[in-house]
Amino acid sequence: MSNFLPFLKSKWFPPIFFLALSFLIFGNGLNGQFVYDDSWVIVRNPTLTSVSNIFSQLISPYHYLQPETGLYRPLTLISFSINFIFSSSPWIFHFTNILLHALAVWLVFLLTLEIFKSRRLAYLTSVLFLFLPIHVEDVTSIIGRADLLAFVFSLLSVWLVVKRKYTLGSLVWLLALLSKESAVGTAIIIVFYLWSFASQCRNCSSVEGKSQFSHTVTHFPKKILYFIPAGIVYLIFRWLALKENFLANDASYIYNPLKFVGFWTRSLTGLKVLTMYLSKMLVPRNLSADYSFNQIPLVHSFWRFDVVVGLALILVLILLLFWRKTRNTPWSFGAITFLASYFIISNLFFPIGTVMAERAFYFPSFGLALLLSLCLDFLTRGVRKLGLTLFLVVCLVYGVIIFNRNKVWADAETLYRDMVLKAPQSAHVKTNLGNFLIKNNNWQEGKDWLEKAYIIAPEHLPLLDGLGLVAEHDKRYQDAEKFYKKAISIRPHYATALSNLGRMYFQLGQYEKSAEIYWQEFTYKPEAGPMLVYAMSKSKSGQQNEAISAITKYFGENPKDIRLRFALGYAYFKKGDKTKADYYFKDSKNPAVSDEDFLKSIEKF
Repeated sequence: MSNFLPFLKSKWFPPIFFLALSFLIFGNGLNGQFVYDDSWVIVRNPTLTSVSNIFSQLISPYHYLQPETGLYRPLTLISFSINFIFSSSPWIFHFTNILLHALAVWLVFLLTLEIFKSRRLAYLTSVLFLFLPIHVEDVTSIIGRADLLAFVFSLLSVWLVVKRKYTLGSLVWLLALLSKESAVGTAIIIVFYLWSFASQCRNCSSVEGKSQFSHTVTHFPKKILYFIPAGIVYLIFRWLALKENFLANDASYIYNPLKFVGFWTRSLTGLKVLTMYLSKMLVPRNLSADYSFNQIPLVHSFWRFDVVVGLALILVLILLLFWRKTRNTPWSFGAITFLASYFIISNLFFPIGTVMAERAFYFPSFGLALLLSLCLDFLTRGVRKLGLTLFLVVCLVYGVIIFNRNKVWADAETLYRDMVLKAPQSAHVKTNLGNFLIKNNNWQEGKDWLEKAYIIAPEHLPLLDGLGLVAEHDKRYQDAEKFYKKAISIRPHYATALSNLGRMYFQLGQYEKSAEIYWQEFTYKPEAGPMLVYAMSKSKSGQQNEAISAITKYFGENPKDIRLRFALGYAYFKKGDKTKADYYFKDSKNPAVSDEDFLKSIEKF
């Protein structure tokens, strides 16, 4: 035992300890699939699988070919590309997230220890942060990577500032911004630290005619200047990626109803949501992956318990910033860490893409974890063993909750069925489950869930798309057309509805309509897929020259995509130009099939 004690006190024990604990409580999520938003961000982005596209991510929107979302997180996308270098299995993505969580916890420890020189406070804060069940969505959901990276680089940036390495701290803050937009709040934390902590002058005295205030005013601006170039670089690259969507937010009423209400209602509901975050952090019951429209009722009156609690929390934290006894202490640092990171995602000052998301609370929870650790340390003075015992019991309970919660994220059906239990009023979760079921040929149950969602939100785009598929399956083609067109009327470039409507027209032999719809999709999403069906539709409607012209104009006379080469071959085949048809067909023809049988199959196409 005596030989082990030096290791416990060494600098290597904390990271190994945090790494082991992270894999112990999150490790059962390693076999999880790509679920929920993973599909939109990772699976449907073909550029992530090629190393050659890594640097192009710096000028690409977060959602593939969708700059209108206003999201720009290139470093997160690059991290996914690096994962694909090693494997396309979700396992490597989950493994990376757990590593990042362990790193985040270690940085919490290092930063707390560096600023406040208390090993006990550093351990209490970091272990509590590690075991918070509200973090499951950040760690076990793969797209939680954005919050993990932004937090890791943000804390590393602050730590470097504490070490007075301002240039390097500025560069790391840029990495945080490139991971997720919410890292902008880190600038406020850095400014507060530089003003309240780093600018202290031990040798200043009024006798010498040199006040503490004058010293701070003299040196504070010089340190801030280090961070301006990083902000400018970020803004330039964000503009290159998003252009006119630089400040866009295309969230619909379903995802964030607070975007569409007045300031008073948004503020009151935002205070209620703050209380919900606090409740789910401390008493993690009914954790959910969704809180969208109809799950959180809008608040119109101040005189509600949850609103008053939210406001009281904010006022207490502001008091900690300025009260003489807590100013320049861990209490004020915990307060500013929470306030600076939470207000970015609070909807109190400006609406974001969601009304509430557990993964968004990752950064703010550090500030609260620090404050709770301070409270525990204060309240258990004289009864340290009892306090430590209670703390370990809470961590054990939290660990069990995390272990069970990880299982919910194992696959799409498990997650969606959990979502309808935890968020029974949400139209979005009913839509997700319904669409999942119909895609897996469970048409009747899927239809039932979609119809329940339609009662709540009849203009929800994925819902309209799902109802269109159900109508198609039931051979109610006019109803299907109505649902698809309604979705397109709400959002003209809604690719899923465009693709489904165009496909239905093609299968029904309405090639002119099919070509029109796929051209509309192609103008928004200039890829081989829409062009393929557009060209085939044109060829089948006797307009082979237009098909050939479109493909060669946008993809050249020898397109790399074999599907487009087939489409060119088909166009020339329909024109009667066998020589050119054979030239383009050679790549798509199965050598085991005779030329005669191949031509027969083409004639039936």
